[in-house]
Amino acid sequence: MLRKTLVLLVLIAIVAVAAIMYLEFNQTKDVNENKIQQGEEEKIEYSTYTDYDYQFSVKHPKNWQVLTTDPELSVEFIEAQDRAAIGIYVVHSENTTLYDVKLEAESSRGNSALISERYIKVSGIDAYEQTYDKTRNQKKLTEKQVFIVHNNYTYALSFASFSSYFREYEVVFDNVVNSFEFTENK
Repeated sequence: MLRKTLVLLVLIAIVAVAAIMYLEFNQTKDVNENKIQQGEEEKIEYSTYTDYDYQFSVKHPKNWQVLTTDPELSVEFIEAQDRAAIGIYVVHSENTTLYDVKLEAESSRGNSALISERYIKVSGIDAYEQTYDKTRNQKKLTEKQVFIVHNNYTYALSFASFSSYFREYEVVFDNVVNSFEFTENK
């Protein structure tokens, strides 16, 4: 059970690094282009993504690229200017508790600088949220992750961006998290 959770966390790290590298190599656009200004988050159009295998739905910005390439990675959303990425990962984790996931998340952070952590509710279910900074190739990155344990699966919602864009896109990630719901009873 913990091994599968550890595998999930390692996969999250690998995909987050891949997303960050993608962002890093594609960061050539004007910094002010398409910047989300305060109050403009209400103007963002959202579409609904539904994963019938893992029985959840989530709203994402309509103009973000949607990728579904890896069986452990249910879906990834890439911002149109390559400044932010959101991934949703799902792994079977029978008999795993949210506390187990929290401990694994803490140990997998390595030398990253923890900004915040807290317990929240997502779709009426207890969840663990962590935000941290790390440096890769001399660039400062910020990641925010939300973990949910539900019906023998661990769901990890992960957001990564360059630290200079983090606050700008954090509201989008929070909207995605707030829209997340399980569909097994629908």
